[in-house]
Amino acid sequence: MFEKVKAILVKELEVSNPDSITADTVLGEQYDSLALMQAIMALEDEFQMTVEDEDINKLRTVGDIVAYVESKVK
Repeated sequence: MFEKVKAILVKELEVSNPDSITADTVLGEQYDSLALMQAIMALEDEFQMTVEDEDINKLRTVGDIVAYVESKVK
């Protein structure tokens, strides 16, 4: 799951060095909110799920996003 989420984030956030994305990467420190929202929408499309508005601020790291997606996708 991590690799799929990472691939989407790399594409949507236009990450120049994919190796810099780890489970501990804090996205809000490096990317603007518009880019992050586009990445979230891409994740929703890819995994056929919805990220609830109240959950968005809880998704600080890539690991948080992976855990969230895993909890929504069965």
